[in-house]
Amino acid sequence: MQNGEVDQSGNATTFILATLDCLQNAIYGNKRSEMHFLDVEGVQILLDLIENCDYTLKRISLSCLCTILENQKSFQYFMEWNSHKSSLNATQLLIKLYQEENVRFGVRFEKGILQDVERPLLPKLSYLIQKYANDEEVNGMSKMTGASPMRQPSKQVNSSVDQSQGDIIDEQSQSADNEGSAGMEASQPDRSQISKLTSRSKASRILRMALEAASNMGKGSSKYNESYVSNVLSKIVKDYDLRSTIFGTFYRVGFDLHELNAGEKQVMEIIQLYPFLKNGEIW
Repeated sequence: MQNGEVDQSGNATTFILATLDCLQNAIYGNKRSEMHFLDVEGVQILLDLIENCDYTLKRISLSCLCTILENQKSFQYFMEWNSHKSSLNATQLLIKLYQEENVRFGVRFEKGILQDVERPLLPKLSYLIQKYANDEEVNGMSKMTGASPMRQPSKQVNSSVDQSQGDIIDEQSQSADNEGSAGMEASQPDRSQISKLTSRSKASRILRMALEAASNMGKGSSKYNESYVSNVLSKIVKDYDLRSTIFGTFYRVGFDLHELNAGEKQVMEIIQLYPFLKNGEIW
């Protein structure tokens, strides 16, 4: 993450993503590994990465930072960090990211006063809007196909089919009960054989899926390049909200570590109210 020559290889995004995943699964949770990570200035490197990386990597970078801050010995490194570009401290950097998320989700302020009181975090997203949009899509599809949107007849047909199937199953079970015990013992297979067959079928299915995926990647090798991976990541992270991770980070280190100006203090007060605002939107 600290080596800038990785950008010249053409695989910077996937390489950093793999490195952050390695941090989450191999370093964190082990005290000796965490201490070594702190000794090599891992927290400072993470903060530099959060400031300079693409948006596709910001969420996992913030998650890594929030996870390492479970170790109280990392607080000192968090407090001592300052940006080499803008001279911001760690608190100011996270506040800046929180404000960018507010702008991205359309949160409006007027003279420092929050305007969307009913939906202070996601004013553009509403359950009713989604519901009406889904209804319009269903009606549009029904008009195009000429099918009626009513579902009650299908339920009746399904119920009649289920009843007929249930009658057949009952008759089969009754005929099976009337057979002799000897015939039943002879017809019942061994449980170990069943488990072996199921395990083999699962393994063969997984292997077949892996081979199909490998063949597809081989056929369209030009499709699975760095730009394609970056495009997929950018589409996935559009729905992610960094504000929850920012609140979790401040919740662990504290909300008053650095000196802030009036505007930053106001944003910090809003960050402290994040769980209450989120709970209000849910209800």
